[in-house]
Amino acid sequence: MRSLSFIVLSLPCAVAMAADRECLVLTTPTARGEAIVAERVERATCPAEVAAVLYDPASGVVRASTDLQAGDAIRLVPADRLANATRGQRVMAIHREGGVTVSRPVTLLTDAPQGRPVLATTDDDRRVRGVLQP
Repeated sequence: MRSLSFIVLSLPCAVAMAADRECLVLTTPTARGEAIVAERVERATCPAEVAAVLYDPASGVVRASTDLQAGDAIRLVPADRLANATRGQRVMAIHREGGVTVSRPVTLLTDAPQGRPVLATTDDDRRVRGVLQP
């Protein structure tokens, strides 16, 4: 049996590099080790202190290095380092071959930014690899 090859997700991707004085401000709390999610941050002018984040090369996203509260600021990071989908999120896996399209819901096993490989599982516990698409 052939595995599904693409996971398609439609989420906004809203942050890009900007001047040093701009930061990202969290709109929701983020626990230590959790991915910083693109739809849960807003651009703002940097306050005197900003919280540190860590880059996780395995998943390609930045993570909170400490527990962060809504309103905490972090340094501006490139949009492709922010998660667009998080572990446990339900998305549609879509496989196209010729004129045939097959889709089914899957649950993500990893955090991922758009365009990066991601691992998911089906409801019957089959593993699916794909690329997160808009």
